[in-house]
Amino acid sequence: MQDSLIDSEWALEGAVRERAGVRHRLRRWGVDRVQLVIVLAAVLMAVAFCAILAYAVVGSQRSVMERVRLQNQHLAHTFKLHTTAAFELVDHTLRNGRRQWLEEGRLQDQWTLGEALPNFKKMILQVAVIDASGRLAASSIDAGAGASGVYLGDRDHFKAHLRRSTDQLYVGKPLIGRLSGRPSVQFSRPIFRASGEFAGVVVASVDPGFVGDLFAGPQVDGGASYGLLGDDGVPRVWVGTPVISLDDFQRSARVRHPEAGKLSGVYDAPASGDRPAAHWHVESLARFPLSVAVSTDTSAVMAQLRIVGMVAWVLGAFFVVCSGLGAAYLVRTLRHGNQVVRQLHESQLKAHSANEMKSRFLASVSHELRTPLNGVLGFSELVAMSSDPTQAAHYGRLIHKSAKHLHELVNTMLDLAKIEAGRMEVMRTTCDLRDLCEAVASMHRFAAEKKGLGFSVDYAPDLPPTIFTDRIKLMQVLNNVLHNAVKFTLVGHVALHVGLREDRWLFRIEDSGVGMAPEQLAGLFDRFRHSEFNLEAVTREQGGGLGMALCKELVELLAGRVVVRSAPGEGTTVEIDLPALGRLR
Repeated sequence: MQDSLIDSEWALEGAVRERAGVRHRLRRWGVDRVQLVIVLAAVLMAVAFCAILAYAVVGSQRSVMERVRLQNQHLAHTFKLHTTAAFELVDHTLRNGRRQWLEEGRLQDQWTLGEALPNFKKMILQVAVIDASGRLAASSIDAGAGASGVYLGDRDHFKAHLRRSTDQLYVGKPLIGRLSGRPSVQFSRPIFRASGEFAGVVVASVDPGFVGDLFAGPQVDGGASYGLLGDDGVPRVWVGTPVISLDDFQRSARVRHPEAGKLSGVYDAPASGDRPAAHWHVESLARFPLSVAVSTDTSAVMAQLRIVGMVAWVLGAFFVVCSGLGAAYLVRTLRHGNQVVRQLHESQLKAHSANEMKSRFLASVSHELRTPLNGVLGFSELVAMSSDPTQAAHYGRLIHKSAKHLHELVNTMLDLAKIEAGRMEVMRTTCDLRDLCEAVASMHRFAAEKKGLGFSVDYAPDLPPTIFTDRIKLMQVLNNVLHNAVKFTLVGHVALHVGLREDRWLFRIEDSGVGMAPEQLAGLFDRFRHSEFNLEAVTREQGGGLGMALCKELVELLAGRVVVRSAPGEGTTVEIDLPALGRLR
């Protein structure tokens, strides 16, 4: 029990860590919750649109195929009714012709026969009688045909009745009539005398074109085929593409066999050779050995559906692309807005911090300025009150020292203001390197020796004798750094090393002074904190001076860099790196 609880707690902690990791990665990528919601909404919209589109395309395909099925079913049923009515008249004509032949020994002529069937007079090309010996005995188109003795005993419709003893209608295969010379389909019945003796066959030659006209009228979707199939599988009348065999129909699970030899149902024929894929519907004629077959070229219908589907998917892809672009635009706009907000917030923080630092700076500068001013005022009063020349001279020196310090503070602040306003100009000239360095060193050597410090200036070998720079600004920088080095070094040494590094001038000032803590070093060059550091340094004999901000600004004006390394109790090293591209050798 305890182990299962521990496993559950570990699983829960793992899930929490995983979610936290996901949020961290999203924040690192610059994605906030609103942007994530927009992207997910765009993805869901695209997926939903594609799903709806797929459903619509598939649904349209099913709907079209169902329409094709219903269309074929209705056409087959309609053609079944028409052909049944037409063939009932043909069978009626056969029965009348047989009765007239048995009773009168003759047949009606073709004109009389057509007048009796005005709507179908073009359907029956002729009615003929074949005697028991297989010879033509009578014809509706030639009264003297019986005398010609045309032999028709080799016809299938004669042979079929010769083998039967029942009165059944037989529909023969299409052939060319020997008397009419035209293609026809033979409908025939046997002739039996009253004694039951076989006396011949009565035949009606039906024009297949007339029957085909019954099928060719309706306009339907796709490439359609229509026709009549005999129970033997041979087409009797056909319009359109070639019919498939009865074996194909019979193999279909959806074809019914209501009676022996009869077919009814549907069959989906695959494409084969020149024959396209098609949907077939078969209806058998109850009183005739025939079936009506109707087909629709599904490949043509599916080709149209594929075009519609392609257009739909192109529209879907366009929608997905537009959704993606819209989401990307919204995310980009939100990111830009968030960036602007962050920048404004940072600007507000910087402005607030700058105001605070300026306030502290003014308070510190006021204190710095007040100290030498109080010295000037106090010692000037003592001079006025003193009658001893030696004491007055001492007071005068103190007044001069206070005034000089005050002058340096004012100059430093004015230089910083000029640099901030962008009005500080750089005047580069060719200067003697050693003369410049010795001039700066001479200003601090006496103060260092007075404190008992070692003071040295070292030059790397093979240095060029001159340097192309702004002499006044470089001396101001070196002077400020050396002043701080001497001021905050109690014991040890102060050294100035001059050399080259990677084709650049390098001025390195080292001291063994009190050094600076990391938090002091981090704010060494902040403009409005230097007086604070100065006061702290004067009190605790560590830190930096007000002029370090000015040093950094002046070095950057000279296209250089300042690097400071320091630690409490280990001294300070200041490296000033200047370009040497303009030096003269």
